[in-house]
Amino acid sequence: MPDPPERLWWRHLAGVVVLALFVTPILFMLTGSLREAGLPPPRGLEFLPTQSAFDNYARAFNLVAIPRQILNSAIVVTIAVPLTVLFAGDIDRGARRPRRRVHGDRGRRG
Repeated sequence: MPDPPERLWWRHLAGVVVLALFVTPILFMLTGSLREAGLPPPRGLEFLPTQSAFDNYARAFNLVAIPRQILNSAIVVTIAVPLTVLFAGDIDRGARRPRRRVHGDRGRRG
């Protein structure tokens, strides 16, 4: 018999905590990338910079070889994903296959 919904509140709370742990750093990276270059870090908590600078993204393409890195990632993904699916399917098939007992072997060694 499943638990009643009023007893499952802690699962929702745990999910919200895990979500906050993963989303918070991403939000800080996004808001930090919108700050003007050369400014000191904010003294307090700043959700959105007062002056957003979208030029930072264009500048990043000039400072770092981002197109080359995107190409490298695409190459790795096109090789790794099909291999992972292939091997995961074979491993799953092997794990689900029933084992055959060998006649005369009762688990004794020697």
